[in-house]
Amino acid sequence: MKYFREDPVQAALERNFAVGLLAIALGALFLMKKMWLIQAFPLLTVLYGIMMFVTGVIKVQWTADMLRARLRKWYWPAISAVLMLAFACIVLCNPFSSTVALWMCIAIFLIVEAVVDLLVMLFARDEWAA
Repeated sequence: MKYFREDPVQAALERNFAVGLLAIALGALFLMKKMWLIQAFPLLTVLYGIMMFVTGVIKVQWTADMLRARLRKWYWPAISAVLMLAFACIVLCNPFSSTVALWMCIAIFLIVEAVVDLLVMLFARDEWAA
């Protein structure tokens, strides 16, 4: 979505379209070959949890930037950061007895996170433009 909303030059530099296509392809692979991935890459769960944690920390930075800029809707990225960090902690602590259950929870977490990120993009973009 961001690719189509940005200036063409800026969009080309950020490569959001390619990243989005790769994410869709990876998601489709996970849907089609989920058991293979679960069996072949048990370490993938831990790596994914670490990626979620890093993403959460980056979102904390985004929140801090919005606070420093005195933007009113700083709480959207804050909510997103808290959710991502909480989900990362759940994944890294792995309280589940089954990897399949864990991956189903990760899928739910991703959907929730995507919805919150979409809200951030919709509600915070006007303030950055000001």
